[in-house]
Amino acid sequence: MLYSMQVRKYSGFTVVETNGDKLSGSTGFNDVAGYIFGKNSTMEKIPMTMPVFTQASNAELSDVSIQIVLPSNKDISSLPNPSQEKVILREVEGGIAAALKFNVL
Repeated sequence: MLYSMQVRKYSGFTVVETNGDKLSGSTGFNDVAGYIFGKNSTMEKIPMTMPVFTQASNAELSDVSIQIVLPSNKDISSLPNPSQEKVILREVEGGIAAALKFNVL
């Protein structure tokens, strides 16, 4: 497996977020993806954007936060409410992040 890394600077953005149960294959991803695919208060489909953030909060990598960045032309006040209680909308301050791209041979 080959990978490359980039350091990127981001402006502030809005995410749909939930907690998951493990770093890879998390059930939380299906919950946030469901929001953009229409599982929200108005059944609106929202375009998928990048990046998707997954962040572990413990050393065992078993408690994670999964975030999908929402389109920049969507203000948080204009987005539909999530249908699931565990899914939230949140504004994130901009910053610097490392991005990994994996290539499977």
